[in-house]
Amino acid sequence: MNVYEKVALIFPASPRESYWTAKGHSHPVIVVRNYNLLEAALDTGVRRQGREVFCVVFDQSIDSSEFLQFLTGLPHEFRGDVVLRSPDGGGFLSAIARDEGRVIYMLQPSDMDFYLGLQFGEIPRMKIPQSAVAAAWASAS
Repeated sequence: MNVYEKVALIFPASPRESYWTAKGHSHPVIVVRNYNLLEAALDTGVRRQGREVFCVVFDQSIDSSEFLQFLTGLPHEFRGDVVLRSPDGGGFLSAIARDEGRVIYMLQPSDMDFYLGLQFGEIPRMKIPQSAVAAAWASAS
């Protein structure tokens, strides 16, 4: 049986990238700056390095329809969480539920802070204007 280091893939809006690249998170993170590379990173790219992705975080970088599209393309074998953090601090968490497959939970800002705090330590509550999110998404596509 292979033992993998657990890592998180983070796709942040560009103004939030500096937080995720800082040291001191409770789990290693890999900041992915190109949306199209996420699929490859989930599959062979990370596994070849002896790492297992336990969580994918979209930190104010995509909208809810793009989040759902990403979820529909996930490999069935991926058992990690997928998080969409919206500009208001809330968002969605998709996780595997026992005997139910993948489910989606809507999180209020306090719930999101709690979840991200458990996974990574303190996450600053920086709101980003929607125009900056759209510009970051356009440049990443």
